Amino acid sequence: MTLTKKERAKVLKAVDYGWYSDIDLFRSFTRTWPGWLYDVAWVCLTVLELEPWRNFGDVLNEVLDY
Repeated sequence: MTLTKKERAKVLKAVDYGWYSDIDLFRSFTRTWPGWLYDVAWVCLTVLELEPWRNFGDVLNEVLDY
């Protein structure tokens, strides 16, 4: 799966909201997204919370490969 630059930026912004703010802000930001894009952002956020030393780009590429 590939993302456009705009979709990639949206996922990064949502993950930043979830990481630095709170999960409610993440959910409110992603509420109107298609389900698959929300799932990509959620999985990235989950992986980064479990492995915070990882790079967002690497995690996103790994998630998109699945």
